[in-house]
Amino acid sequence: MKRWHASEDHAGLSRAIERLQVEVQSKPSLAHRSLLARMLARAERLAEANEMYRSVCMDADAPDALIDEAARCAEQVGDLRGAEIALRSVLTQRDSETLHTRLAEFRLCRGAWTEAAFMAWGLTNKNPENVDAWTVLTAAGWVTGRRGMTQAGIEALRREDPRGGSNRLGALLARALPAIMAEQKSEDPSVTRRLRQWRGVEAFRVAQQSSAWDRLMVRTNRAMLGETSRRPRHADAWYHLARADMALGDRSGAVDGLSRALGINPGYQKAQAELEKVCRQRAA
Repeated sequence: MKRWHASEDHAGLSRAIERLQVEVQSKPSLAHRSLLARMLARAERLAEANEMYRSVCMDADAPDALIDEAARCAEQVGDLRGAEIALRSVLTQRDSETLHTRLAEFRLCRGAWTEAAFMAWGLTNKNPENVDAWTVLTAAGWVTGRRGMTQAGIEALRREDPRGGSNRLGALLARALPAIMAEQKSEDPSVTRRLRQWRGVEAFRVAQQSSAWDRLMVRTNRAMLGETSRRPRHADAWYHLARADMALGDRSGAVDGLSRALGINPGYQKAQAELEKVCRQRAA
């Protein structure tokens, strides 16, 4: 099997994949299929890798780490629903803390905030050192404006992962960004209320009590910059970038982001209100 790992250049990797595909057809063992899935993913042939990972997930002997890889690959190709289905299917056959945690992440990224929080809370009760579960719980609390949940999560992250906790949280919030933005357009009063709480002063005050706040906002700021680069005509992306800038004390950046949001959507009342507030603060 080592010969398939030897090729480092792209052309060599492509040839190795072709040879392994032939071998998988004649000998579709779990080891060969899992290796092929990994090589396809490494070659950035993610759609093919996702299909191969799906076949791997159907094998009862597939280890948790391999199922986790399959779920992450499905997320990369935008198939969160497929990833959830695969995880739920496996979890009916075995109990895995790793896979339950990953499922909680995917529920969060699909906007199921309450369900994700409930799952994460159960996981942290069973294992208080599960950093990924604490990250899900903190993110769910932050998005929904639940002060106690957010504070408990931040304290746990500071305890369990003092160096990387804020980066974990920022990365997960960046993954959940599409669901957050999608909810902004909802007409459900409860959704509107939750989003108002999330952006509210109280929610920010809770997070600001943690020394991890600045690092979290730097990470969120970078995520927003990436989002505005990919979607320069998306007013919400500029609005959220401005919010991150304001939290970091960058009023000039906030003014620029809010102005861009209003340039795209002149009727964006929240951006207009924030811009007026920032301008008053600068004039004071």
